[in-house]
Amino acid sequence: MHIQGAPPEQIAHSTGEENFKLTTTKERFVVCGPLCWLHDSLFSLNVALLILPVALIRMKSPILMRGRDIVDFLYRYWPFWIPANLKNSEPNRQYFAALVLVIGIVIFLLLRATARFSSTSRFLQLFALAVALAGLPLVRHVLQNVPWPLFLELSAILLCATLIVTDRWNLPPAIAILALALHFGLWSWGIYPNMWLGWAYPILGFASATVSGISIRSKGRWRTRSESSKTE
Repeated sequence: MHIQGAPPEQIAHSTGEENFKLTTTKERFVVCGPLCWLHDSLFSLNVALLILPVALIRMKSPILMRGRDIVDFLYRYWPFWIPANLKNSEPNRQYFAALVLVIGIVIFLLLRATARFSSTSRFLQLFALAVALAGLPLVRHVLQNVPWPLFLELSAILLCATLIVTDRWNLPPAIAILALALHFGLWSWGIYPNMWLGWAYPILGFASATVSGISIRSKGRWRTRSESSKTE
């Protein structure tokens, strides 16, 4: 906006302030790409899978019965064919899986609502990586009282992850993936007979940690709308 009768310095100053305000307003919001959607989906399912077993034990309310209501509703109104082996599987596992999916969807929607801002999205990247690495060990410790020496490995993997994401240690990707596989292999040992969907814990944790690491290191998970408009 030009000011009639004002000196050129004042016009330039006012124009610069307006451009700065527009730029900061645009950079406040972020654009979510395919890697972002994958990251948020894995993070949401992983969190739902981690908190539900603890909630089933710690809370007195019959949470699993809510899963039964969800399964009954799906079987009654789902318009597509459902495999017979799925219907005949253990009911409690079905209720548990239904709750994981519903809680995961709720977390995903909340995540997308809050991750529109660039400052929040950067924090969520780091938080998702920490949850992916430490979530399974903490849940197993709460449910099964894991021996404390195993937490030395957890401390080591968290320290390595911190050095990598802060660019203080340039570890080759193959070695980093191998370290993640060993980490989740160690903490998922003997988990399958004792926890429903035990196979999903290391898979979701490994996938969430890997995608989070890629997002942080590439620094390209989210682009601001101003940056995307420049490229267009």
